[in-house]
Amino acid sequence: MVYTGARNDFPLDDWQQVIALNVTSVFQAVQALLPQMRRQGGGLIVNIASIAAQQSFPNWGAYGVSKAALVALSGAIATEESANGIRVVTVSPGAVNTGLWDTDTVDADFERSQMLTPETVAQTILHTVQMPPGALLSEVTITPSQGAL
Repeated sequence: MVYTGARNDFPLDDWQQVIALNVTSVFQAVQALLPQMRRQGGGLIVNIASIAAQQSFPNWGAYGVSKAALVALSGAIATEESANGIRVVTVSPGAVNTGLWDTDTVDADFERSQMLTPETVAQTILHTVQMPPGALLSEVTITPSQGAL
């Protein structure tokens, strides 16, 4: 599967796979978990979006659209489930230095040393999870301190 490509020549099957991976799978997981979360009187859902939900990148249309849809889905769940004590946080990292950049499915040439580390993103997620129940960071965007991506 290819994650990047220009909109006019991006295969529909690839588009649908990106949407299924980044939106539909989260929707299905939340559907499975909500009954238990409601029974226990609340919980916290953490969804991982991307800076691409807020900022367009050439040839990354499907990915950006899927992550923007995930942000919207997260907001809808938060609104609909707040009365049940269910909170939702969406974390949108910039580029993270992972093996994804070494694959043939990603067509990008970024300076890897300036990317976020997975540990930095994990620490950010942990920080949001440890917020007191009376406070919530509903949307967190994290970018490298060098300002890239």
